[in-house]
Amino acid sequence: MSRTLELPDELYERLEKAAADSQTTPVDWLERHVPKANGTPPQLEAKKTLRERLHGIIGSVASQGDQRLSENTGEKFADYLEQKRREGRL
Repeated sequence: MSRTLELPDELYERLEKAAADSQTTPVDWLERHVPKANGTPPQLEAKKTLRERLHGIIGSVASQGDQRLSENTGEKFADYLEQKRREGRL
């Protein structure tokens, strides 16, 4: 849903300046500074852990089998880059 809000020119100019100083739009500036619907101030929202921020957004990773995909990744990447260099694509 979208709504229209009428602001006095002087107040809107201050909002525009604050947004420009933060290199953002007035709407994004308000989003960062107005408390959330649940009353949580945006400053506290920023202090959540990554796990708290992603809760309910992404699923869990199931690691099944005996594959060791995270081992020797540096060596595998270096080999891959060397192959690309030999092919002239790097």
